Amino acid sequence: MPKVVKFGKRCFAVCLDTLQSESFFQQSWGRQLEDWKRIREFQLTAKTAWVGAKGTPTLTAVKRWIKENKPSQFFADWQADSGDYKDDSVQIWFN
Repeated sequence: MPKVVKFGKRCFAVCLDTLQSESFFQQSWGRQLEDWKRIREFQLTAKTAWVGAKGTPTLTAVKRWIKENKPSQFFADWQADSGDYKDDSVQIWFN
């Protein structure tokens, strides 16, 4: 089940077959390490795109991009929007 969520000060869009858990970011750092290694391996061979988010909430823009492009697997993480900070684009890796 794909996850596109805000967790703390970060947002994640995750749907990878190789992960132990798509909620890895909610676990302690030591338990996250294996999944971060798998994410880095995925990024080496995956396609990449930039999701434009200017003028719209970043989380909403990423969800829309996923719905429109229908990738089978994807990963993105970025700093969550706040009153002081907002990304205009987010890099997403996908297959």
